[in-house]
Amino acid sequence: MTEAPVRPANTIRSLYHVSSSMLCLVVAEEVLPVWALLPACTTFAGTLWTVEIWRRLAPEINTTVLQRLSLIVHPSERTRVLSGTWYISALVVLAAIGDLELIAVALAVVGLGDPAAGLVGRRWGRLRIAGQRTVEGALAYAMVGALGAALCLQQWHPGSAVWAIALGGAVAGSLTELFSGRVDDNLTAPLAAAAGAAAIRWQVL
Repeated sequence: MTEAPVRPANTIRSLYHVSSSMLCLVVAEEVLPVWALLPACTTFAGTLWTVEIWRRLAPEINTTVLQRLSLIVHPSERTRVLSGTWYISALVVLAAIGDLELIAVALAVVGLGDPAAGLVGRRWGRLRIAGQRTVEGALAYAMVGALGAALCLQQWHPGSAVWAIALGGAVAGSLTELFSGRVDDNLTAPLAAAAGAAAIRWQVL
C-alpha cells in the first residue's frame, strides 16, 4: 500500500451533498405520496439531461452553468456530466421501484457516507486502494452511512432488522464507490446501497 495524495477539500460541496440528500429523503417520506415520486424525479432528471445536452451543443451555456455552480462543481466536471445529473438519474430508478425503505437507505448512505469518506480520506487517509480513495475513507463511508441509514429507518421504517439492513446498504455503497471506475459513483452507489439493503432484508425477514 502507498500513501494517498491529499485531495483539496470542498466544504460547500460536501454540505450541499448532505443537505440535498436529506431534503430528498424528507420529501419522499413526508411530502410526496409514493406514486408521485417517479413523475417528480423523472421531470427533474429530464430537465437536468436537457441542460447537459445544451452544455455540449453550446459552449457559452456550459460556461454559464459552470459559473453558476462554481462552488459545488469539480474541475473534472467541466467536460463531463455533472454528478448531480447522475444522482437524480439513480433516484429515477429507485422511484420506479417504489420501495420507500430502500430509498431511505440509499439517500442516507450516499448523502452522509460520501462526504464522511472525503473528509476522513483527506485528513487521515494513508492506505490507497483505488485511485485517490483510501481504506480509511471507505471505512468512514460504511460506518457513517450505516449509522445515518439506521437512524432514518428507525424514524420512518422501524423494525428488528434496522441495523442489519442499514449496514448491508452502507457496505454495498462503500464498495461500489471505491470501484466504480469510469462510471460515476453518484449513479452506481445509491443503486448499490439499495440493492445491498434489499439483499439483507430478504435474508433476515
